[in-house]
Amino acid sequence: KKKIYLTIDDGPKDSHGEILENLRGNKATFFMVGRSLDTVNGFDSACRTLELGNEIGNHSYSHPKFSRINFEEVKTEIERTHRLIERAYSLVGRTNPCLFRFPYGDDGDELMVPILENYEVNKKLKIKNFLIEMGYTTYFWNVDSEDYRHYLDNDKKINLEEVMNNIMRTKDGDIVLVHDLPITAKNIIPFLIDSGKYELEVLGR
Repeated sequence: KKKIYLTIDDGPKDSHGEILENLRGNKATFFMVGRSLDTVNGFDSACRTLELGNEIGNHSYSHPKFSRINFEEVKTEIERTHRLIERAYSLVGRTNPCLFRFPYGDDGDELMVPILENYEVNKKLKIKNFLIEMGYTTYFWNVDSEDYRHYLDNDKKINLEEVMNNIMRTKDGDIVLVHDLPITAKNIIPFLIDSGKYELEVLGR
């Protein structure tokens, strides 16, 4: 079997319960958004996720592009979500492994900023050092399912077959990016488990 790291971004959303159910005891890493955690239902979902043996990572509070906001705003995005995740881990009696993923994969690189007045010297480096100081390890991905494109209402929309073809490119040791969406719950996770070709691992262990 190929050992892979399934990472599920942007939750918890409406599909979260079905995702947990369809994992059937297999484990995944959920990079959660703070504003979704900052509700009673969202926080309860996070605690349930941890109780089932999954891991939760920090995916910022409101999912902005870090290259478009200043460093102090970036710190607030990270810290607010950190406090919520810390509380969830504490309540279930587990230690937070401090996993981080940049929204949109945007690490704050000034070269991505089209408006000159948003430029900050060494912001990318300051963000990197701040995450290290907080004890975070940052994770990107090797395989992007592009599952979100299945829900677009324009010429960038892709069908289920194209999403699954992206998933089937996964190699041993890859980090796979999916999102808290119905297609993940109903199609991607059942395929990964039922095919018998993959062994799901979590990041940070």
